[in-house]
Amino acid sequence: MTITIRTATIDDSKLLAKLNMAVQQPHVDALPDRFKPLKPDNPELSAFFEARLSDDSTYTFIAEDDGEAIGYVHCVLQDIPDNVFVYGLRDFHIDQIAVLESHQGQGVGNLLMEHAIKLGREFKADRISLGVVAFNKGAIRFYERLGFKIGSHRMTMKISDG
Repeated sequence: MTITIRTATIDDSKLLAKLNMAVQQPHVDALPDRFKPLKPDNPELSAFFEARLSDDSTYTFIAEDDGEAIGYVHCVLQDIPDNVFVYGLRDFHIDQIAVLESHQGQGVGNLLMEHAIKLGREFKADRISLGVVAFNKGAIRFYERLGFKIGSHRMTMKISDG
């Protein structure tokens, strides 16, 4: 296995839509009232990635095994302004990461995260942030092994049947 990391281009929007199934479907399975079932050929999904790849504040990298795409990480550089409540900071946010199930546990996620963290440092970000849904215990352990710590909790309460 020879893993390489490359920068995604606008031409990768359909490929990213396909790779996204590795992260979207487990979310749909765990929380079907919150996450929408998607198909990789959904034009809205490809359009989503196309828009993201056109945005100068986003950075997307694809992991390949001997030329076959097996995962990606999508990051957003955000300058959060100072206000009366909090100090401003530069945040490098890991918005999405996905690795095909067939390649999980083989270090692909580590390589993608190392690449993202390195870029965050190059941008002189004050922090690297990400979100993870509470059901995703494997992802939480993965992020903790990389040195991430809980910075806040977002709690929800369902109040409607819809």
